[in-house]
Amino acid sequence: MATMDSALLRPMAYGGRWFYLLFGALLAAFATLIYLYARLYIEGHQLTGLGNQSAIWGITVANIIHLIAISHVGIAVSAFVRIFSIQRLKQFARIAEMITIVALPTAVLNIAMDVGRPERFIVNTFWFGRWQSPMVWSMTVISVYFTASAVYLYLALRRDLALCAERVPHRRWLYKLLALGYTDTEQERRTHERVLWWLALIILPIMVSVHSVYGMIFGVTAAKAGWYNPLQSPYFVLGAIVTGFAALILIAALLAKVYGWRDFMSPLAFRWLAIVLGFVTFLYIYFYTSEIIVGIYGWPKAEHEVTHSVILGRFGWLFWPNVIVGYLLPFAILFVVFVSRTWGRILSLTPLIIAAALLLVSTWIGRFLIVIPTYFEPRLPYQIQPYFPTVFEWAITFFSYAFAITFFVVLLKLIPVLEFPQGPAPEIRKEFTLRLPFQEVSQGAKNAILLLTVLVGTSLVAQGLYAGVTGPGRPEGGASAMWVIGLLILLTLPLTLCLIRAKPAAAWRGADPEEFGPPQVSEMNPPSITT
Repeated sequence: MATMDSALLRPMAYGGRWFYLLFGALLAAFATLIYLYARLYIEGHQLTGLGNQSAIWGITVANIIHLIAISHVGIAVSAFVRIFSIQRLKQFARIAEMITIVALPTAVLNIAMDVGRPERFIVNTFWFGRWQSPMVWSMTVISVYFTASAVYLYLALRRDLALCAERVPHRRWLYKLLALGYTDTEQERRTHERVLWWLALIILPIMVSVHSVYGMIFGVTAAKAGWYNPLQSPYFVLGAIVTGFAALILIAALLAKVYGWRDFMSPLAFRWLAIVLGFVTFLYIYFYTSEIIVGIYGWPKAEHEVTHSVILGRFGWLFWPNVIVGYLLPFAILFVVFVSRTWGRILSLTPLIIAAALLLVSTWIGRFLIVIPTYFEPRLPYQIQPYFPTVFEWAITFFSYAFAITFFVVLLKLIPVLEFPQGPAPEIRKEFTLRLPFQEVSQGAKNAILLLTVLVGTSLVAQGLYAGVTGPGRPEGGASAMWVIGLLILLTLPLTLCLIRAKPAAAWRGADPEEFGPPQVSEMNPPSITT
């Protein structure tokens, strides 16, 4: 058991000169990103290739779509593992959840850099937003998705945080605080499992809605050739699944190599992930081919021009290598993994790492080819200035990924990446548990808290939607803020169910609850029967 614990906690204890050099470089990159963002905030988009006479969306938007796509893998994998009890992939679930928690804030950071003045964007969408706007629904689904994912990750982590209070002595105070009184009883385990199962079921449609909204933003823009398409939402969702699974395989394979976790992440489990990735890659190639064919033979004329520009025009040098090396080659590697029954003996993780890395890069290029080419074929009576990304734009793109890596490394050092195996309950001694007084209430008080949360949350959502529909132009605003806050309040229900324990009524009278049960009959002293 001690050997297994040391292996599971290896990232939290692993250090050395090379780690600190790497982490120092990542912190320097993060500081550079802050400096670049400060310059962008002060000087504006003149530092970029964007402008009134050029494209208004550039590579930062492609980056936003890509990062949100990466975030899809977290709940997708974890939810399916929990809902269908896929034990073989259980140790991949937390890595996937961590990817979501890292990718979404990085995407929001890119949104802040793209809009230039984030405080105005927040006010206009959060307070004065109209329910008809895709941007408002983008803000809504991202807020709900991130909050739900954070709640899900915390509840799934709570038992392991309590165990870390005993097994990581130098951070005992931190893990006792984070575990918030987890006692690891059988009842507590069952409660967490039930809540996480239902939360996973609820989050799955939220996950799909996130990228559907971004596909809708492009799909309803009739003024831009190459965007106006009713299939943009499913196309974006499918691309997100490809990107997310590629990110999971790449990161999990690298962690397995660095920390020697091949015993916890078997080659067969990687093969399962590779088969799923290969199947969705095939579907993605099919959608991509269909879009190109429609662009060649469809109508109007602007669609022909944009498609010709992508395939044979100024973007052809990027399109064909991306299709051959970025899509077809990884699919061929994944197909070999699928047909090979002895993959664990004839192949290593290296081909999977190569295929996943190629797919990650190629899907980013694919999103670049969605966003940018339409600006070179304007449907206007005059020509606009062609868009070319500046060095500044490439720098903020590069350093935003450095921020994501820094965030992920911090999580690696703070929380256990792999789940501790479960033994007989309880596994946590009382001296390693922080007991908080507000966590133990009567059953009636707990029910009242749950009912009040439901009433407040649903009333805010209903009032916000009603105000948005009946009076979207009211100067006082606040409709979108009400429904977002209401949804976030409803997401506190899983925390209430798991963090607050209902004590039996007998315990509140200061007596042992067992004294108030049915009388116990001893086998050694059976009751006497009198007539």
